Amino acid sequence: MAAVPAMAVAAPKQIRTASEFSQHVVGKTVDGPGYQVVIKADGTAAGKTDDGHRLTLNWVWDKGRWCRRLIVGKTDQGTDCFRWAVDGSTFTLTGKNGTQTGELR
Repeated sequence: MAAVPAMAVAAPKQIRTASEFSQHVVGKTVDGPGYQVVIKADGTAAGKTDDGHRLTLNWVWDKGRWCRRLIVGKTDQGTDCFRWAVDGSTFTLTGKNGTQTGELR
């Protein structure tokens, strides 16, 4: 029986620069676990949680990470920074509280 060649699987693209972030993420809807938000080029983002709370963010690109201050409804959730990776329309965010995945639309 002949061996079947293995299919090469591309690794997700690590986003390392503000330019790459703009190309892959800015202007798209980020559909994550429990939320949807649109990241805007002006350093803001807006969206909602699945249970209807408004999300507002201010963000900057800093040393290869996306850093954002998040407000859910009227509650300030503070600042966190994330490393991004994309694979087609799938994204992975890794921050101090773990990893999350979702879709870019």
